[in-house]
Amino acid sequence: MASTAIQFHYFSAFPAELRDAVWEQCLPYRVVDADEPNEDWEVDDDEDLASCDLNLAGSTQSCANSGCPPLISRVCRESRNVAMKNGGWVRMGGFPRVWLDPARDVLHFNWHQLVDDFTHPYCGGLVSWVVGAQAKRVSISYYLCLAGSLYEEGPDVWIQRLLEQRRSYELCLGTVIIHVAQTGQQGQDPVSDPIVSSGLFGMFGEERVKQVDARDHSQLERFAAFNRDHGSPRDARAAGFFKTYKADNVQEHMDRLRLEWLRRRWEEAKKMGRFIEDCETVWAPHPYFPDQPYLQNAEPGSSEMPVLHPVYIIRLCTRNCT
Repeated sequence: MASTAIQFHYFSAFPAELRDAVWEQCLPYRVVDADEPNEDWEVDDDEDLASCDLNLAGSTQSCANSGCPPLISRVCRESRNVAMKNGGWVRMGGFPRVWLDPARDVLHFNWHQLVDDFTHPYCGGLVSWVVGAQAKRVSISYYLCLAGSLYEEGPDVWIQRLLEQRRSYELCLGTVIIHVAQTGQQGQDPVSDPIVSSGLFGMFGEERVKQVDARDHSQLERFAAFNRDHGSPRDARAAGFFKTYKADNVQEHMDRLRLEWLRRRWEEAKKMGRFIEDCETVWAPHPYFPDQPYLQNAEPGSSEMPVLHPVYIIRLCTRNCT
């Protein structure tokens, strides 16, 4: 099938500043992994679920997709200069360096208590680096907010104290991987490439990791339709996610985090000898474990808690692994 893409032959006649502005419009808005993506442990690992390289720690595909320079950096010298003016290489701890556009990219920190351990020699430093990164937006996992102390820094250094250094985060509640078989023709002709023509993965289909507001069911349904039309029919995991995400109680997750955050601050205040009057207004039954005391309403520490925006992460895999 012949390409129907429109060709424009007068771009080089534009003034330089106008050409630069056009190239800047071509820069992607990506989710860049600060560390290696891990398996989504919320889903049972049944035999009929799709296995994927993106589920494995050490995956090179995800790093290559999310942490490489944008496509326009390989078009010509002029476009490369625009890309380099807006982004550059950064290195985080012991992980490979990634390309980051601070104004456009979301820096995402994958961490799960079943996979990662803060006793690793560079984990504490990595968390501090991510928190202090120059990226305009930083994304963290739900489980990181439920973590305890950073043991290599001492038992009294709570992860919440580090996270409070930023005023807002995208909060990843879960991850799903959409598997699409990509042929040699795809990626070249936008008309025949569903990844590009869908508009869900950026102008050129290079935004292979996307964040979607957990409450934006209309946008999530667009990805669900894309998975039904182009995803692997053998991928039970993705199909299961898009069938059940509407039942996920996002507000319940956010309430749990607020309770946990305040509980940590309460414990910190007790260790430092501070006293909170009228304790009956602070302690309340745990919403999930009634036999355990928990914080319900408390001013101390609530103002320091960052604003958390709940999102789901959708990854695109084209390795034909299902």
